[in-house]
Amino acid sequence: MESKVLNNGLKMPMVGLGVYNINERETQRVVEDAISVGYRCIDTAAMYYNEKGVGDAVRACGVPA
Repeated sequence: MESKVLNNGLKMPMVGLGVYNINERETQRVVEDAISVGYRCIDTAAMYYNEKGVGDAVRACGVPA
């Protein structure tokens, strides 16, 4: 996946997954699927009310933090 090197030397993916409007019941599956195909940037916010599913997916995916 294409990335950009930031001023602090870290690489940030150019494409990310937004989880706004993803049903709370489906969030974990959607995020796990995205991670499995290479996504490493996930846009989430408490106001989306699905951050538990995002966190569960990140913990379950097996990709090191």
